[in-house]
Amino acid sequence: MSGFGSGQINEVLEAHGSSEARFRQLYDGSDDKKIKEELERYVKRDFLAKSVGEYAVTSRSDFSEQFKLQLTAKQAKRAFTAQDDAVAIVFPSLVVRDLPYPFSPGLFGTEPEDKTQDRKSDFVFPEPHITEYRYKIFPPSGFKPKELPRSIDLKFGTTEYKRQFRTNADGTVDAISSSTRAKDGLLPPNSKNSVRDCALTHPPPRARK
Repeated sequence: MSGFGSGQINEVLEAHGSSEARFRQLYDGSDDKKIKEELERYVKRDFLAKSVGEYAVTSRSDFSEQFKLQLTAKQAKRAFTAQDDAVAIVFPSLVVRDLPYPFSPGLFGTEPEDKTQDRKSDFVFPEPHITEYRYKIFPPSGFKPKELPRSIDLKFGTTEYKRQFRTNADGTVDAISSSTRAKDGLLPPNSKNSVRDCALTHPPPRARK
């Protein structure tokens, strides 16, 4: 985080399996100008950044390593420092973003209609899947982290949602969230609200002098 004002965000995305195939197709490397324009839109929308800085994308035809996308978001308002307070906005809900719509309407700014009937059977996922987001926050010089959001570990059938916040000895803060679905993963009836709520309800990490 910067000493004052908007900060800088460095992101590294690694993908495996079907997700890797999707990202290789999305960022195929055939048109660098198009890729930069797409990343520019991404950092402005998700990080409220002024612009994208340096970036690197694994070539679509390079299978010597897993797909990796690295970028820098410059002057990002998601990490903002005021005179006596600093706040970093993280999104634990991103790990459940790929859930079917009935389980995550709150993530899209909508709520199901009252007429919706409760599901009476298990929901079966066709393939195992793990999504994990790791944030490392560097508070400004002279700032110390305040009380962090509580960590949780919840299981719904054969799916699991974890959220962890911790302060390190060097003053940095780690925010880690993950969603795991086992092979033939199941979500039992009446679990959809719990999945959504546990991912959405948390205050952002803050630091103060």
